[in-house]
Amino acid sequence: AVLNNASNFKVSMQLGLKDKVSWLSSPKVAASNSAFYGALLYGAALCPFQLLRGNFGSMAMWMKSERVTLLHMTPSLFRAMVRHCDRTAFDRIRGVKLGGESVYPLDLCLFHGAFLSTTRLVNGLGMSEAGGNVCHCDLTHFDSDVSVLLPVGAALPGYELSVIDAFGAALKPGAEGEIVLKSALLTDAYLGADAGVGDFLRLDDGRIELRTGDLGYFNEENMLFFIGRKDRILKIRGFRVDLNLIEAELLLSLIHIS
Repeated sequence: AVLNNASNFKVSMQLGLKDKVSWLSSPKVAASNSAFYGALLYGAALCPFQLLRGNFGSMAMWMKSERVTLLHMTPSLFRAMVRHCDRTAFDRIRGVKLGGESVYPLDLCLFHGAFLSTTRLVNGLGMSEAGGNVCHCDLTHFDSDVSVLLPVGAALPGYELSVIDAFGAALKPGAEGEIVLKSALLTDAYLGADAGVGDFLRLDDGRIELRTGDLGYFNEENMLFFIGRKDRILKIRGFRVDLNLIEAELLLSLIHIS
């Protein structure tokens, strides 16, 4: 899965030997796999930066001094960076890869206002179970007024995506439902868990089917749009986290403080 994602990252970002790729995410999360292994396996330079130990001023200086050409980050970080960084730091950037959250027309407007016309903007949907992105879409020439959401794209090699209803039936384009992923590049359990339980199903052809818990829909061009979670359960490094319990604990803490 990791090797497949590195290969997909190379192709989608047109990775070359002269590229210098940003490494902004923790090595403990799957989001770092594409940039990390993509750069190191295909001859590009990997440029790490810890934003928690700096600020956007130092981030701009880092981009200039390292001569970064490809940025890989979440949409939230992208918005903050564009608003607070010296835009001359973007002059060498030829590609921006977003993932991990929904991307909106505002993000496309920020991109066009801050980067050169030759820079590409690529959006994608990644999953920890797959070791990284399972689909991607080049947003560079999209019309920012088309939709309230921008697509995460079509399935990358090695993955099959579908959208189903509550009964497991495939939905037609435009209908919202749960995103399902099928691939031989998945595991059927997390470390320490019993195999073949929960959201995983091993198919007869050897692939794994994963009900992701994410909501989305396909358009008529078979492009996937990511809406969000169908519940308030998140998976962090394979552990289920109920946001309702987190909020309850925080509320109790506030009550005790007051």
